[in-house]
Amino acid sequence: ITSDTAAAHLAGALGVPVWVALKFVPDWRWMLDREDSPWYPTARLFRQRKAGDWDDVCDRIKTALQERAGTGAPPLHRFSLSRLQVEIHIANALQKQGKKAAATTRYEQVIAASPSNAEAHSYLGYFKQENGQIAEAISHYKQALETNPNLSETNSHLGCALEEQGKVVEAIDYYTKAIQLSPNSPNSRLRLALALLLTGNLQRGFAEYESRWQTQELEQRYFDQLLWDGSDLHGKTILLHPEQGLGDTIQFIRYAPLVKQRGGKVMVACNLLLKRLFEGIAGVDRVVVQPKDLLEFQVQAPLLSLPHILGTTLENVPANIPYLVPPQEFKLVLEPNNK
Repeated sequence: ITSDTAAAHLAGALGVPVWVALKFVPDWRWMLDREDSPWYPTARLFRQRKAGDWDDVCDRIKTALQERAGTGAPPLHRFSLSRLQVEIHIANALQKQGKKAAATTRYEQVIAASPSNAEAHSYLGYFKQENGQIAEAISHYKQALETNPNLSETNSHLGCALEEQGKVVEAIDYYTKAIQLSPNSPNSRLRLALALLLTGNLQRGFAEYESRWQTQELEQRYFDQLLWDGSDLHGKTILLHPEQGLGDTIQFIRYAPLVKQRGGKVMVACNLLLKRLFEGIAGVDRVVVQPKDLLEFQVQAPLLSLPHILGTTLENVPANIPYLVPPQEFKLVLEPNNK
């Protein structure tokens, strides 16, 4: 039973009995002066007999329901929710409205009545973690997973909580489990990547770090040119471009000389503040700040993808220090200041 909404069309298209309450002058598709619809054979139409009179429509629907109940006809739809399911739905709705305190109370009530309710434990764990109550969050996550170990998000959140306690190796196990359950979850992959990098597993960590482009952490960059795969450039021009802050750009520009060794021309895009500094790097053929200054190039790579592309491990981190030198003409004068 619905008004003129998409629900009416969905039910009709599914061949489900649907009663539609219509205003005095309805949308064209319901036509005039008929209780059925040529579009949906299972539809029954209850029209206003005068403009604005919904009481009469509701009375006729009530009467029709009473008649149907008295005939022994099958119900239009049969479903039931337990009290706990109702509480969960209410808690979820409160959570979506940002009413965390009220939602927390509801989830706690569910757990009091059903101590093994995985959904309530998962949500309550998330709230506890947001409030900095990490030990309590971990307890709720683990109780949820005891009931249902196949909750991908809960595994991932538990990994985050454990990592906050410094238990990075244990966190990696839960991130891995989350990815096994939801292979296309970029957030879990990014969390795994950062944990792996933290433990020094650079090769696997940087491989997983490519998932950053599928998250909302970074704005995706689009180029017609292909992403470089690390193969010989054969004289092609490659664009190396930044993606994050100045520090990241400085750290990973160290790969430019290695890229140059692959037999091409290296063009680097960077922030204006770094332009003069990067112009002195061995192997960098051109430094640009504005898109209009770009020359034609055939392949491209984000700076933070170079460790993955070039197979970086702890044993072969490029550490030819210094790889930056101040511009020769640069002079720094500190004026006397007696303050």
